[in-house]
Amino acid sequence: MVRGYVGLLRRRGFAAFLATQFLGALNDNLYKWTLTFLVLAGALSHASAADASNLNRIAILFILPSLLFSGLAGWLADNFDKRTVLVASKSCEILVMGLAWLALRSGDFNLLLGVLFLLATQFTFFSPAKYSVVPELVDADEISLANGLLEMSTFLAILLGSALAGPLYQRFARDLDSVALILLGLAVLGSALSLGIAHGRTPGRRTRLWSREGAGGPAEKGILGLLQRSAAWQGNRLLRSDRLLWPANLGAAYFWFQGALLQLLAVLLARQVLQLDEVGIARMGMAMAIGVGAGSLLCGRLSGPGIRLAFAPVGALGMALASAAMALAARQASSLVLPALAVLGVCAGFFVVPLNATLQQRAEAGAKGRAQAAANIYSTLAMIAAALSVDLLSAVLGLPADAILLASAGLSLVMAAWLWARGGEFRP
Repeated sequence: MVRGYVGLLRRRGFAAFLATQFLGALNDNLYKWTLTFLVLAGALSHASAADASNLNRIAILFILPSLLFSGLAGWLADNFDKRTVLVASKSCEILVMGLAWLALRSGDFNLLLGVLFLLATQFTFFSPAKYSVVPELVDADEISLANGLLEMSTFLAILLGSALAGPLYQRFARDLDSVALILLGLAVLGSALSLGIAHGRTPGRRTRLWSREGAGGPAEKGILGLLQRSAAWQGNRLLRSDRLLWPANLGAAYFWFQGALLQLLAVLLARQVLQLDEVGIARMGMAMAIGVGAGSLLCGRLSGPGIRLAFAPVGALGMALASAAMALAARQASSLVLPALAVLGVCAGFFVVPLNATLQQRAEAGAKGRAQAAANIYSTLAMIAAALSVDLLSAVLGLPADAILLASAGLSLVMAAWLWARGGEFRP
């Protein structure tokens, strides 16, 4: 029976789960934006002279742990109580933010990047358990509603991180100890709230982290054989074996490609074309986050008791149109950039909610963590591709941010057409 959003929040442990992941996302964004503003202000030692290069180092270091450790994280989520995994990973965030305090005091870009890597590693172990626990906390007919709330809370955290980071930096640029204290406090609060998450499914017989065989028979020798026996490869096989999981996985990866691309382009567009300061850059992040949160909630509500995959190609088409409008407005009607960015966010919410719900629901009960971990690897590769694309197109080829944004609109149009061409559940 569908309870609605209020009913979901009254479920035992679900509100604590949302609050825990919200504070984690908020902390991640506050730290990343603080590091970004320090780079743009030229306040760090060992930083490159090119802003785009430094921003890409931040982006790549934040997503690299997902590529390295997702297989292990997915295996842990499948073989141990997901609540235990979530609580343990949140506890590690306290230690990481303590190290952030020391790194901020040093002003060394390399040390701050090291802390960013550790923070991203903590999130990597949190993520598969976070997504795979959702079907264990809610009923099957509430999966879209739950994902609407999950995406909304995530992007509300991004919104607050974007809104607070600029003013916090301006207020405490010469007192970074205060920023570090805020980050550490959020980590402690999130860890405490994680204790309220309800226990999910009791894991059955534990699987091997490394299987004896590869895909469909004995594994090959060498590096390829090692890869075939890994938990990440097992998750990849699960994704590819299902007619809906595979396109949902690729669509979710594209969502994060666009998210990473837009995060970098927003900073470059604000600097190159719109001539905005830190607060103006933060407002761009706010507009996008408000849009994604609103779109996610609306999509979850309109999906009813099931999953409406037909919303995905419609959302991709809307992303294409909004990206094009934003690129064209940047030089001709700059006041329309924020509304276009908000509309883009709404469309992105409609795009990603049914895809995430499909990944969570259709994966096998005892392998949801590994399936989600494999999906995280694809999303990580997509974000790395986005960072490298911006570096190539902006720093090497010298293309302005609005031109790159127009190209991204074309990619969203291709994604919409690809999903529509698959037919079935992807059409009304």
